[in-house]
This record gives sequence, C-alpha cells and structure tokens, in this order.
Amino acid sequence: MASFHALDPNVIVNALRLLLDGWKALRTKSGEKAPDEREKVLKETVDRAEELSAGGTKAETIVSEIEARLEQRLGPEAKDDIIARATALVALSQPFEVESFHYFDGLLRVLKSAQDFCKATNIFRLRGVIDVTYGQLELPRLASILYEISKHFAVITEQLVRHDVFQVRLVSFQFYLSTTSAPLSGLLRLELRTSDHVGGSYGQASDVHLVLTEGSEVNVLAFGARMLAEFPYRLNGMEFRVTATEFKAIASAIFDDLNDYVTDLAQEQKDFKEQVGPALTAILSALKKS
Repeated sequence: MASFHALDPNVIVNALRLLLDGWKALRTKSGEKAPDEREKVLKETVDRAEELSAGGTKAETIVSEIEARLEQRLGPEAKDDIIARATALVALSQPFEVESFHYFDGLLRVLKSAQDFCKATNIFRLRGVIDVTYGQLELPRLASILYEISKHFAVITEQLVRHDVFQVRLVSFQFYLSTTSAPLSGLLRLELRTSDHVGGSYGQASDVHLVLTEGSEVNVLAFGARMLAEFPYRLNGMEFRVTATEFKAIASAIFDDLNDYVTDLAQEQKDFKEQVGPALTAILSALKKS
C-alpha cells in the first residue's frame, strides 16, 4: 500500500496540485471538456488539504485524510497510483545538497597533493620547466581531458572573433602543474586571421594564459584568461560545470601524468646506474691511464 508517511503536507499538496494541473493540460489537449471522476476527486482532496493546512491542522492528520479520501472515493488501486506519482514529484522537489558538489575544492586538494609529491620526488627539478622563482610540470593527459570537457576552449576563442579578427585557430594547448599558489595554469597557442582592409588577410600568432580560479558555483571550474601578446582585447575567461564522472576523469588524468613521469624517471635512473654509469667510469679510467 502506497503511503506518504510523515512528509510535509505543504509539499504533498503542491505535488498533488502539480499532478492535477498535468491532468487538466492533457485533457484540454485531447479536446475533452469535462474532468473525469479521478480528476474531480483529486481536486476536492487538494482543496480540502489546503483548508486543513491553512487552519493549522497537524501534518499527520492532513496526510491521513488525503489518503483516506482518495481510497474511499477511488479505491485502493487508484489511490496507490496517485500517491506513487505524487511521491515521485515530491522526491524531485527536494533540493540537492550543495555540499556534495565541491569539485573545485576537491581539485585543489588533488593539485596540492600532486605539488607535494613532485617536490618530494624531485620531478619538478628533473622534468619541469624551471623559472627563477617557480617550476612548471606539463600535464598532457589532463590537457586532453580539459580540451574535451571545455568544448575545445570555445568560450575563449569565440571572444576573439571581433572587429578585424574573423577567424581563430587553436594551434596547440598545454596545461601545467606549478609550484606556486596557483597550482594549475594553461597556455593556448592561437593563430588569428586578421583583415588587412584591402581585401586580404594575414595570420598572427598569439598566446592566451589561463589560471585556475574559483567558479560561480562549487561544481564549476573556472579559468581566468589574459593574452600574452600585445592585443587590445580583454578576455572574460571561461568556466564550465563538471559532473562526478568528469571530475574523476580530471583527477585520474593528473595521477596518470605523474605516473608517466615516475615510470620514465625510474627507467632512466636504472639505465644510468646499470649502463651509462659503468660505461662512463670505464671511459674516464681509460682517459686517466692514457
């Protein structure tokens, strides 16, 4: 036997009212003018429940009267069907918990762990692009994932099609793990086709620098954007929602990139110890003897 249990009567009434409105819409669309018995009973039940709620009647009493009236007038089978449909609507009406979708914070934790790991294992020093004050490590697998999830960075490239620029081509893209407080950045290499005002055009290279930043919602990833070349264009950056599946793909790509570096460095270290090192020692010994 279907039952609402101890749900909020206001939510139940709203769900029944929505169900009633749906029936009315279907009846009107089919050309029927008069409501059937089921619709009449449901309307009376909803009206009565609203009266009781407005009068301060307890929730349990309202719910019991709804169920009793539907079963008495329509029978248990029809009553169960109505309650099942309304219960489904009630389930959909419950707000989702925002706390369950903190993908941005989750990504920051992953990136911080990746930073600590690469510092401790010297991967930044051995494979990264070292600047004076910070190190960068390319993450090619992550770049491919972000390329797909962001729809090929179209939000960025479409901003540049304006005035004299009539075409923007994405030449290449890279994303980097950094030792700085901004752990993830990207570089888009673009070719801008520009009109020369005499019927022709020319291509000009330009780079866009992306930096991970907090989005408008917890399940949104956002990147601030600025052009590195001397262009008079201000970019608004980009942001895109991610699902749990996409977040897993992003995290996995980061770990896979790091695993590639570890595997490569381990093999290189092994080769040096077992092959390059002994050969170098032999060469140096021979030079000393000569």
